[in-house]
Amino acid sequence: MSVFGRKFFADSLTARFVLVAAGAIIGTLLLSFAIFALGKPKEIPVFSGRWLVEQVGNVAREVFDRPAAERRAHLLDLGPMPGLVLEWQAQKPALRDEPLGRMETALAGLLRHALRERVNQVLLEAHRSETWFWRGPFRETAAPGDPPPERPMGERGGRRDRMRDFAVHGPFVIAIEGRDGTWLVVRAAQDHHARRLLAAAAWILAIGLVVGGLSWWAARRLTGPLNRLAEATQRFGIDRQAAPASVEGPREIRAIAEAFNDMRRRIVAFVEERTGLVAAISHDLRTPLTRLRLRAEAIADEDEKRKVLEDIAEMEAMIAATLDFAREDRRDEKLQVTDVASMLQSLIDDHADAGDDAAYGGPDHATLACRPTALKRAFANLIDNAVKYGVRCRVVLEDKPQAIVVVVEDQGPGIPAAERDAVFRPFYRLEASRNRDTGGVGLGLSIARDVIRGHGGQIVLGDAEPQGLKATVELPKVDAA
Repeated sequence: MSVFGRKFFADSLTARFVLVAAGAIIGTLLLSFAIFALGKPKEIPVFSGRWLVEQVGNVAREVFDRPAAERRAHLLDLGPMPGLVLEWQAQKPALRDEPLGRMETALAGLLRHALRERVNQVLLEAHRSETWFWRGPFRETAAPGDPPPERPMGERGGRRDRMRDFAVHGPFVIAIEGRDGTWLVVRAAQDHHARRLLAAAAWILAIGLVVGGLSWWAARRLTGPLNRLAEATQRFGIDRQAAPASVEGPREIRAIAEAFNDMRRRIVAFVEERTGLVAAISHDLRTPLTRLRLRAEAIADEDEKRKVLEDIAEMEAMIAATLDFAREDRRDEKLQVTDVASMLQSLIDDHADAGDDAAYGGPDHATLACRPTALKRAFANLIDNAVKYGVRCRVVLEDKPQAIVVVVEDQGPGIPAAERDAVFRPFYRLEASRNRDTGGVGLGLSIARDVIRGHGGQIVLGDAEPQGLKATVELPKVDAA
């Protein structure tokens, strides 16, 4: 089985439902058929003794009343008889020489009586077993081969005639010799289950197709709403303005969809409230900062004046960065098919034009459905950090079938493994290499991770070779619609 097949049957709820439903029914049928087949390796038809005498007697009369040259053809014209195989032979068939029991002897006697002067002898070979039985008591005083009373076989008469109404169930061969020495051989057909096996296989296959088809249809009806709910959840994780999940399917799934939509509404309201609150605080803080700047200009001590103005500028930068981080305008931006390779090359070219050691490696074009403004800000933050703190920056893009992977490497001091998760927290700065002297406020990586997660992707920090920091960004390819 292929990797896809193994994954499908291991992870698919539909496949598991079909396998359980169809497997249980088909397994039960196979077990029942196996028990039947092992219990009865050969199927022997059950004959009424009267019916057998009448049918064999009629065929023997028709065969031996015809010329010997026509007998074989006549048997073919008669066609098959239910449960019997008819043959015409010029020589005596080989029969096992063993004594007959009372039931076999009675059957041979009835045939001799029915055919009388048309035949020389009637021989019978039977495998003695419990499958030969009488329907009524057999009178021990009856002589073997003693003929029944003189009346038609179909009539019901006295006790003696009823005693000879018996059932024959077992492998047997009846050989009847005509007056000319030719033989009519009648055998009980032994079915070795070839046709039964084919019929059972076809029956099981048909049941499997019907049960599997119905199970597949029922499972798809069940998992369809779940799949659409999962898609709505994924869309909301990328696009805050995405449509709510459709409420459909069974009661339990509808309840989950309604709970998701309610959660979605509360999250949107919370984000909008937070954005409005931060925007109001930012606006209110700008007014006193402007007054502080005006008052700082009146400070006579130039050194003190410079320090105050630097603090005010830093506060303004922090407020602007905080507003940019909390505004989440990226979620209001629509998805667009964007050439990410061209975006990265443009950012690298800007740094190269400014004299920075920055280079790009990868395909010239790689498209992705994204929010280009937000994604460009995230990559710009990563590249800016690499240039500022790592001296040398290298960006490599790999276009995979299901995702785009971007690696940003520098050759700086790197980040200790214990602090790689902490640097994504807002306003977190490393004392040695990333401090306020470089102009950062500790929001660059936070914004980058927030944007990348908003696209359904992830960012991981690691060690570059031979030294430095490596940031690996993986962005899944999604439908722009």
